[in-house]
Amino acid sequence: VLQFAAGDSGFVARYEITVDILNEDGNGILEKTWNKEIRVRAFDETQSRREFSPATGSLTLASGSYEMRAELREKESGKAFTQVRKMNVPNYAVTPFSVSDIMLVNHVTTVGGQSTIVPNVSGNLYDLPHGFSFFFELYNRTGADSVALTYQVFDKKEKRMSTHDERRRLDGKKSEVIAEIDSARFPAGAYFLEVDAQTIQNSDTAVTYMAEKRRDFVMRWGNVPTTLVDIDLAI
Repeated sequence: VLQFAAGDSGFVARYEITVDILNEDGNGILEKTWNKEIRVRAFDETQSRREFSPATGSLTLASGSYEMRAELREKESGKAFTQVRKMNVPNYAVTPFSVSDIMLVNHVTTVGGQSTIVPNVSGNLYDLPHGFSFFFELYNRTGADSVALTYQVFDKKEKRMSTHDERRRLDGKKSEVIAEIDSARFPAGAYFLEVDAQTIQNSDTAVTYMAEKRRDFVMRWGNVPTTLVDIDLAI
């Protein structure tokens, strides 16, 4: 949807993103603006409907419920696009052990032992013959040094489609986890992923702590409209 202008070494699209955060009373409490640009070499890339460019920013908020309004304004055409989203910022200090929200991942690259992830922000998964990856964090103030994790996928009728168990070491108070789900045999449709975490007792702790999180997602066929969720109903 971006409009590109010819440059010295290809084509460039420039845009501005403004994010406004409103509290439950509808009052604005924070605003932040980023200026971005995308450069490509070939004209075909400017017309592609498959190419995308992830843009990330960071905001620090106290725990609570908010509304986020994000506006993208093209510099070349002046057109504006707006998205509004309700969001809840949990207080992770309330419990000794907790799990963050689950982020779906488009792909992961690892260089020099450091992993970089490109997030999937839509929740739509296309053409994945080898499954998909997801990311979450564990917050731990229990003294436990390892955790038992269970990943389960359920369809819209809550039929369990897959389950996988593993153990991981905890890296202090915050641990990052990147895991995978083999979804090659999942038909198109709506699902949810559930992550169950349980601390493993050691010499420092005789108490077991548990936490869980869920994330909805949709498996889609290529070139099928995003509004089509239930293939059987459509047929």
